[in-house]
Order: sequence, then structure tokens, then C-alpha cells
Amino acid sequence: MENPSYFYTIQLDNEQITNIFWADAQMIMDYGEFGDVVAFDTTYKLNSAHKSFASFVGFNHHSETVIFGATLIYGETADSFIWLFRRFLEAMSSKALKTIFTD
Repeated sequence: MENPSYFYTIQLDNEQITNIFWADAQMIMDYGEFGDVVAFDTTYKLNSAHKSFASFVGFNHHSETVIFGATLIYGETADSFIWLFRRFLEAMSSKALKTIFTD
């Protein structure tokens, strides 16, 4: 059963998963309130498949870290990142980033 408060999308290539992005209702609401500055980091490769786990994060008005979305990137190509950022904007009702920090 689909959950309208949970956004996820999967990119397939020849019926194989190439990328996954997800955000729940709290992440989407937090982005609407605190998404002016976003950090995007792809340095986590601790899973068994050695695929990049990346997160979109920011800070709330209490200087606490909030997560806006997460992804598993199976191929760190330009096409993968274009797909990812388009899905991120789709999840966030097309509210564009003002500032992004990345590695």
C-alpha cells in the first residue's frame, strides 16, 4: 500500500536498480522550514555492497541537525546526480535550494 506521506523513487537500468532516493513527511516538512542551506555528503560507503549512501542535511532553529532526504547511489556519474537532484526537487514540491555544500 502506498503511503502519501513517504516519498521514494528508484532509478532502473535494464531492470537493475541504479539509484534510490527517499524522504518521509517529517523530512519534507523540515526542508520547507529549514532548507535554505543544505549539506550533501556522499562519503559513506559502509554498506556491504560498497555503494555510496548520501544524505541531504541542514539545521533547525535550535541548531540541531535535520535530515531532508537520503539516497543510495549505485554509480557516481553525472547522470546519477542529475536524476537525484531532480527527484529531490520533486519530493520538495520544487522548492529550489538557496545554498548547498557538498564534497
